[in-house]
Amino acid sequence: MDRLRPEKAKLSRAFLSELKSAVELDQRSKVANLMRFPLLVGTPKKHLEIGDREEFLYNYDHILTPKVKAKIGDEMSSKCLFVNWQGFMVGDGEVWFKEISPGTFRVITIGTEEDFSPRHPPKNTARSSNLPSVQSTTAPVTYIAM
Repeated sequence: MDRLRPEKAKLSRAFLSELKSAVELDQRSKVANLMRFPLLVGTPKKHLEIGDREEFLYNYDHILTPKVKAKIGDEMSSKCLFVNWQGFMVGDGEVWFKEISPGTFRVITIGTEEDFSPRHPPKNTARSSNLPSVQSTTAPVTYIAM
Protein backbone atom coordinates (compact mmCIF):
# COMPACT_ATOMS: atom_id res chain seq x y z
CA MET A 1 0.00 0.00 0.00
CA ASP A 2 2.86 2.38 0.68
CA ARG A 3 3.65 2.41 -3.05
CA LEU A 4 0.40 4.31 -3.62
CA ARG A 5 0.37 8.04 -3.68
CA PRO A 6 0.13 9.35 -0.10
CA GLU A 7 -3.29 10.94 -0.67
CA LYS A 8 -4.74 7.65 -2.01
CA ALA A 9 -3.37 5.76 1.00
CA LYS A 10 -4.85 8.38 3.33
CA LEU A 11 -8.28 8.23 1.63
CA SER A 12 -8.41 4.43 1.68
CA ARG A 13 -7.52 4.31 5.37
CA ALA A 14 -10.16 6.98 6.09
CA PHE A 15 -12.76 4.86 4.28
CA LEU A 16 -11.80 1.78 6.29
CA SER A 17 -12.01 3.83 9.49
CA GLU A 18 -15.52 5.01 8.53
CA LEU A 19 -16.57 1.42 7.81
CA LYS A 20 -15.04 0.20 11.08
CA SER A 21 -16.87 2.86 13.08
CA ALA A 22 -20.23 2.15 11.44
CA VAL A 23 -19.84 -1.61 12.02
CA GLU A 24 -18.78 -1.18 15.67
CA LEU A 25 -21.69 1.19 16.38
CA ASP A 26 -24.11 -1.18 14.56
CA GLN A 27 -25.15 1.61 12.19
CA ARG A 28 -26.51 -0.80 9.62
CA SER A 29 -27.94 1.81 7.30
CA LYS A 30 -24.60 3.63 7.19
CA VAL A 31 -22.79 0.34 6.54
CA ALA A 32 -25.20 -0.32 3.66
CA ASN A 33 -24.36 3.10 2.21
CA LEU A 34 -20.70 2.05 2.07
CA MET A 35 -21.45 -0.96 -0.17
CA ARG A 36 -21.50 -1.04 -3.97
CA PHE A 37 -24.39 -3.03 -5.39
CA PRO A 38 -24.61 -5.62 -6.60
CA LEU A 39 -22.37 -6.72 -3.74
CA LEU A 40 -20.50 -9.98 -4.21
CA VAL A 41 -20.58 -12.29 -1.18
CA GLY A 42 -18.43 -15.39 -1.07
CA THR A 43 -19.41 -18.28 1.18
CA PRO A 44 -17.57 -21.60 1.57
CA LYS A 45 -19.86 -23.27 -0.99
CA LYS A 46 -20.99 -20.53 -3.39
CA HIS A 47 -20.76 -16.96 -4.58
CA LEU A 48 -23.80 -14.75 -4.16
CA GLU A 49 -24.90 -11.40 -5.49
CA ILE A 50 -26.73 -9.08 -3.12
CA GLY A 51 -28.70 -6.81 -5.43
CA ASP A 52 -29.48 -3.74 -3.35
CA ARG A 53 -29.27 -2.14 0.08
CA GLU A 54 -32.64 -3.56 1.22
CA GLU A 55 -31.50 -7.11 0.47
CA PHE A 56 -28.18 -6.37 2.19
CA LEU A 57 -29.89 -5.06 5.33
CA TYR A 58 -32.28 -8.02 5.39
CA ASN A 59 -29.29 -10.43 5.30
CA TYR A 60 -26.92 -8.27 7.36
CA ASP A 61 -26.26 -10.78 10.14
CA HIS A 62 -25.40 -13.54 7.64
CA ILE A 63 -23.03 -11.30 5.68
CA LEU A 64 -21.34 -9.35 8.47
CA THR A 65 -20.65 -12.24 10.80
CA PRO A 66 -18.65 -11.77 14.01
CA LYS A 67 -15.51 -12.96 12.17
CA VAL A 68 -15.96 -10.43 9.34
CA LYS A 69 -16.66 -7.66 11.86
CA ALA A 70 -13.53 -8.61 13.80
CA LYS A 71 -11.38 -8.36 10.66
CA ILE A 72 -12.83 -4.94 9.86
CA GLY A 73 -12.13 -3.80 13.43
CA ASP A 74 -8.63 -5.29 13.64
CA GLU A 75 -5.96 -2.59 14.07
CA MET A 76 -3.62 -4.46 11.73
CA SER A 77 -6.21 -4.24 8.95
CA SER A 78 -5.80 -0.49 8.62
CA LYS A 79 -2.03 -0.55 9.10
CA CYS A 80 -1.30 -3.31 6.60
CA LEU A 81 -3.82 -2.97 3.79
CA PHE A 82 -3.00 -5.09 0.77
CA VAL A 83 -3.78 -3.48 -2.58
CA ASN A 84 -3.71 -4.69 -6.17
CA TRP A 85 -5.60 -4.02 -9.40
CA GLN A 86 -8.81 -5.41 -7.81
CA GLY A 87 -8.79 -3.01 -4.89
CA PHE A 88 -7.93 -3.00 -1.19
CA MET A 89 -8.06 -6.21 0.84
CA VAL A 90 -8.97 -6.27 4.53
CA GLY A 91 -7.82 -9.19 6.68
CA ASP A 92 -7.40 -12.40 4.73
CA GLY A 93 -9.82 -11.31 2.01
CA GLU A 94 -12.93 -11.01 4.15
CA VAL A 95 -13.56 -7.54 2.71
CA TRP A 96 -12.49 -5.93 -0.55
CA PHE A 97 -13.14 -2.31 -1.38
CA LYS A 98 -12.11 -0.02 -4.19
CA GLU A 99 -12.23 3.55 -5.39
CA ILE A 100 -15.30 3.75 -7.64
CA SER A 101 -14.78 7.40 -8.53
CA PRO A 102 -12.13 9.92 -7.50
CA GLY A 103 -12.12 10.01 -3.69
CA THR A 104 -15.15 7.68 -3.33
CA PHE A 105 -14.63 4.16 -2.02
CA ARG A 106 -17.15 1.33 -1.67
CA VAL A 107 -17.02 -2.30 -0.48
CA ILE A 108 -17.28 -4.57 -3.51
CA THR A 109 -16.86 -8.06 -2.00
CA ILE A 110 -17.35 -9.71 1.39
CA GLY A 111 -16.17 -13.22 2.18
CA THR A 112 -18.03 -14.92 5.00
CA GLU A 113 -17.53 -18.26 6.69
CA GLU A 114 -21.29 -18.84 6.88
CA ASP A 115 -23.17 -20.69 4.16
CA PHE A 116 -26.55 -19.11 3.63
CA SER A 117 -29.10 -18.45 0.94
CA PRO A 118 -29.97 -14.79 0.77
CA ARG A 119 -33.48 -13.92 1.79
CA HIS A 120 -35.30 -11.14 0.03
CA PRO A 121 -37.23 -8.53 1.99
CA PRO A 122 -40.96 -9.16 1.86
CA LYS A 123 -42.82 -7.03 -0.61
CA ASN A 124 -46.17 -5.67 0.51
CA THR A 125 -48.21 -6.22 -2.63
CA ALA A 126 -51.57 -5.71 -0.92
CA ARG A 127 -50.99 -2.03 -0.35
CA SER A 128 -51.24 0.46 -3.15
CA SER A 129 -49.10 3.57 -2.98
CA ASN A 130 -52.26 5.65 -3.54
CA LEU A 131 -53.99 4.34 -0.43
CA PRO A 132 -53.37 5.71 3.04
CA SER A 133 -51.76 3.35 5.49
CA VAL A 134 -53.92 1.82 8.17
CA GLN A 135 -52.53 2.00 11.68
CA SER A 136 -53.11 -1.01 13.87
CA THR A 137 -54.61 -0.39 17.24
CA THR A 138 -54.83 -2.37 20.41
CA ALA A 139 -58.06 -0.69 21.45
CA PRO A 140 -61.24 -2.76 20.97
CA VAL A 141 -63.44 -1.90 18.02
CA THR A 142 -67.09 -1.20 18.74
CA TYR A 143 -69.67 -1.63 16.02
CA ILE A 144 -72.85 0.37 16.18
CA ALA A 145 -75.94 -1.01 14.49
CA MET A 146 -77.90 1.52 12.46
